[in-house]
Amino acid sequence: MNSLKNIILILFIAIFNNIIAQKTIEIETFNCAENSIGMSNIQKLNYKIISEHKVITDTTEHYFELKIKTKSDTLKVQYQNDYNQKVDTTYILSRNMQKIYICIDKFKDYKIKTLNEDAMKNKKWELYINSMHCFGFDKSKLIIKFKKNKIIAKYYFSKWIEKSEQKKEFIKKKILTEKQISNLILFEKKLRLMNRPNGDCTTSVFYLLKTNNGKISISDSSCSSFNEYDLLEKLGFEMD
Repeated sequence: MNSLKNIILILFIAIFNNIIAQKTIEIETFNCAENSIGMSNIQKLNYKIISEHKVITDTTEHYFELKIKTKSDTLKVQYQNDYNQKVDTTYILSRNMQKIYICIDKFKDYKIKTLNEDAMKNKKWELYINSMHCFGFDKSKLIIKFKKNKIIAKYYFSKWIEKSEQKKEFIKKKILTEKQISNLILFEKKLRLMNRPNGDCTTSVFYLLKTNNGKISISDSSCSSFNEYDLLEKLGFEMD
C-alpha cells in the first residue's frame, strides 16, 4: 500500500514539475526600429518554430500574435521579414518571460550594384512616391543634385492646412554630407525587395527611383513599415 502511495506521489510531483517547467510565451510581430506593433499577419511570415512547443492560440483569431507553451530555455524561430528575407532568431527564455517580439523590419544586408553608387557621377538622384489610401491620394518627390562643392537635397510634398479644404505644396531643402549619401544605397537595397503589388493592405505605394544610369519601379501594398520617412530622417530632414 505504501509503495502505491509513493508511486502516486512521485507521479504527482513529476506532473507538477512538468507544469511548472512549461513557459507560456506570446510571440508578437513588432517594428523594432520604430518601437511599434507590427502590422504583418503572423501567418504570412511563413514562420517556423524550431524548438519543441505546443501552440495554444489559433493565428486566424489572433492576427498579430501567437501563444505557445514550451519547456525549453531557448526558442528558435525562423520567419520572413518585411523584405521577404529569411531570418533566424534565437531567444533566451527566463521563467518570468511572457512575451517575445519578432522584428519584422530586421534587414539583412546583401551585395548588389545599385544605381546610387553611380549617382555622384551622374549628378542627379530622383525618387518619386505616389500613395493611394482610404483617405485619398498623396504624392511627393526627393531630388538630390551633386554639385561641385556640395550635395543639395530637396523634398517636395503636400499636406492639408488647418481650416482649409485644399492641400498646400511645400519644399524642404537640405545640404547633405557624403556620409549621409550611404543611406541612399541602403534605401535602394530595401526598395528592390518591396515589390508586392498584390498585398492585403488598403494602402498602395508606387515608387520610381531614377538616375541618369537607369530606373527602378516598385509597387508595394504590404502594409510594412518601409517608407520614405526613414530615409528623410537619416538625411537630416525634420518632418512635422
